[in-house]
Amino acid sequence: MGMIDVIWNDASRGNWDHGLLYSIFESEPEIFQQHNIKTQVVFDKAIIILTNKPDIDQTRKYLDKFKKALVILTGDEDSFFDWKAAIPEHHEKWTQYWRQNKEGCEKIMLGAPMRISNFETSPMEKKYLWSFIGQEQNPHRTKCMNVLKELPNGYLKIVDGFCGTLGGEVEYQEYLDIMRQSKFVICPSGSMNCDTFRVYEAIECGAIPITEKRCPRDPEDYNYWEGFPEGMIMVNNWDVLREHLELLRHVDTIVDNTWWTIYKQELKRKLVEYATD
Repeated sequence: MGMIDVIWNDASRGNWDHGLLYSIFESEPEIFQQHNIKTQVVFDKAIIILTNKPDIDQTRKYLDKFKKALVILTGDEDSFFDWKAAIPEHHEKWTQYWRQNKEGCEKIMLGAPMRISNFETSPMEKKYLWSFIGQEQNPHRTKCMNVLKELPNGYLKIVDGFCGTLGGEVEYQEYLDIMRQSKFVICPSGSMNCDTFRVYEAIECGAIPITEKRCPRDPEDYNYWEGFPEGMIMVNNWDVLREHLELLRHVDTIVDNTWWTIYKQELKRKLVEYATD
């Protein structure tokens, strides 16, 4: 079986949305030779991870040197990076944060944060019907919080910063434990994207995410998750949460996130296939 070089551009490995990619590459070291360095190394074929918004001209000059590459865009949550100018047309392109301006990129779900593998995520007895621990930093979040404050059988804690970070109000394991004890985890959008780390943390902890179809900057009929596996509950308006939870409160079933396991296996298969083709 062949080996392929994996380049974390500009030694960028460690961004929150690198968790799933990193776990796949680490699980198959005989296939994926990782380079997490500042030095620009060049190979005939490689998998290259671009994080956030690297310099366009420098990135283009670098990527032009590869005969064939799979370029994976991560960290570009607002989708303002001019990927068409930075990535040669003949390279294959995947993106975590897909928007209409990324036609030509394959959209993927990259999964839970890097750090989650160091914490306990196995499901616990479901003490809460729903839970949310997080910030209230945009109008969508405010609407969501106003609804949650009126809902029974849940756990709500509004904080000023990310959980588990230095000076944070909630330790990361405590944050995960609440998810582990929840049947549903409320996952409102960020200000620029509705694909958030909370969605994946909830799934990994054995809960079902309830998320938005759009973030504050999207039109009302937009559905960010269109085309993704149907393993989440999606809402256009947080007011419908009352109805959803009333219906789901009476369903006594084990949370089944088999779709996510299958998705991760399929993503790994595709990466291995690209590496060995």
